[in-house]
Amino acid sequence: MLRMIPARCYALGLLLMLSHGMVSAQPMGKQTPFYRNYQFLEYAGQQTPVIGQILKDQKLGRISEDDAHVQLILARLYVDLGLHIKAVEILSALSQAELDAKDYQEVWFQLGKSYYHTGHFKQAEQALEKLKTSTNPDMRNEAMHLLGLISMSRADYAAAAQDIQDAWQASTGIWGQYARFNLAVAQIRSGHLDQGLDLLKQASLKQVAGNEAQALIDKINQTIGYLYLQKNEAEQARLHLERVRLNGPYSNMALLGAGWAGTMLQQYKQALVPWLELHGRDIREVPVQEVMLSVPYAYEQLGAWGQAAEYYQRAIDAYQQEQGLLSSSIASIRNNEMGPVLAQMNVRSERNWLKNIRTLDDKLATRYIRQLMDDELFFNTMNNYREARFIALEANTRRESIAEMTGNMYENLKRQQQDAKGDDREQLQFIGILAADLFKRADLLVLHADQAIDRQLEQLKRRALHLLERRKDRLDVYLVQARLALAQSLNRLENQ
Repeated sequence: MLRMIPARCYALGLLLMLSHGMVSAQPMGKQTPFYRNYQFLEYAGQQTPVIGQILKDQKLGRISEDDAHVQLILARLYVDLGLHIKAVEILSALSQAELDAKDYQEVWFQLGKSYYHTGHFKQAEQALEKLKTSTNPDMRNEAMHLLGLISMSRADYAAAAQDIQDAWQASTGIWGQYARFNLAVAQIRSGHLDQGLDLLKQASLKQVAGNEAQALIDKINQTIGYLYLQKNEAEQARLHLERVRLNGPYSNMALLGAGWAGTMLQQYKQALVPWLELHGRDIREVPVQEVMLSVPYAYEQLGAWGQAAEYYQRAIDAYQQEQGLLSSSIASIRNNEMGPVLAQMNVRSERNWLKNIRTLDDKLATRYIRQLMDDELFFNTMNNYREARFIALEANTRRESIAEMTGNMYENLKRQQQDAKGDDREQLQFIGILAADLFKRADLLVLHADQAIDRQLEQLKRRALHLLERRKDRLDVYLVQARLALAQSLNRLENQ
């Protein structure tokens, strides 16, 4: 029977491979070469390769799956990838482990972020509340910021303003800018318009570097511009809207608003400058659809009835063509054609996975995928779909590893014992039983992951159809308005 011990230990390693996420109350030290290597790769921003390396080392028995410090690295990597369900699984177990104060705070911080991003605000609040007295200022400030956003989600803007104010005063860099913006929004929604507007104006003057920071400044200037439009202060509105970059995520709305600021000042030629720039852009964008009516309106105000009629006809042609494409996209989604297209998405593309979305909008089922991602519910569901796909890939990889390792066990025994008898036969029988159990567990993981993918796809389908039907209804209204306006313009031309 002693000869069975190696086989049982080897098989036990396979079993542990399937129980990923369990954490011992006795964490190992942080000075092992493996830990330092993972830490180095994590800081280098290589999330997916590090996850693969950790799981591989665990399978090969190089590190213990009960190493809390390695598990914490793994959880952070999942958080960075947006795989919050996997992160919560690990972090929930770690929260019950015996950790030093620094690691304990890190666990609750990452757990709070994961709960927040999955929409579990109550659990997020409970986790983040533990960090109000954190000795790490960056962690404490971000936690306070998230607590403020949670308060905003339940329309408690006074509490949100207080939490975010506590955070932004000590924040620097991009986090300080985000905090200022969200604090201003909380103040405006709580009825302190002038106070919030002043804070936005201060933030808009900050000198920043990097695409993310510049995009935030664009968003701030766009927000200020539209607030001034609501206050009928067109000059101030145009001043801030013209500061938004011409080719950025907020440029379309800024161009539309800048044109309306011009019309409020009765400067219709000036209004046409941003509107004509916007007119030639992607018609899938709502501001582009709206500007197709705005341009001929400006020409009407200038008395240029011929040009107004021409642009109204262009709008009608564009709307009709877009209606056809929109109807085809809706039909394609109803026929369940979205799933095969989304399956082409590289779910391992780390933080750049959203860029991969851009390659999907040349198919009918996903033609409006980038526009749909502006909807928070659709975006969160897409993230959950991506996570389910990632887990399914991981489950299939584990199953392949089980097949390879059990096969090697059989081959080794057969080479050593050509005529298996007695205890040797018992070893083979034991391996067979264990392998069958491991395959059953792996198949269950794959099944659950596939079921999760199907659930997320169904939710994506329902949300996409709802949003696209709304777009179709709005396009119908634009088309009716364009036809009516064209008839009026042609009537004026005849009566000149």
